[in-house]
Amino acid sequence: MKNIVATILFVFAVMAGFAQQQLPAEASQTIATFFPQSQISAVSQYDASAGEFAYRADLDSDIILYFDANGRWMQVESFSSDISQFLPAEVKTSIEQQGCRPQNVVNIHRVADGTLVIIYNDGLAHRFETNGNFMGKVSR
Repeated sequence: MKNIVATILFVFAVMAGFAQQQLPAEASQTIATFFPQSQISAVSQYDASAGEFAYRADLDSDIILYFDANGRWMQVESFSSDISQFLPAEVKTSIEQQGCRPQNVVNIHRVADGTLVIIYNDGLAHRFETNGNFMGKVSR
């Protein structure tokens, strides 16, 4: 029984290492920095010309990250894990000033103009500059 458990753990460790090798270095570093307790459970690669992201990384903590071809994060989402640590401190403060809780964020999307669209668990969406300036509600 111990051998079976050890073999299964080894296979998962190898698979997680292989998945991380499929990502650009910047993407792997982003995951290690912001979600150090999480393991990569799956990596998908997409044709970047067909959309705005080239990689999708699923973490074992129910967090999904999307990256461009260079490994720069484009979107982070989770409906069961707290992803607020991914927000700049100024944006967190601005979210609180809008009467919302950073812990209720379920999606952070970097827009081409450099702003962030934040979606909350109640469906409300706001746009912020990365320095925390609130730009308004986003209709969905």
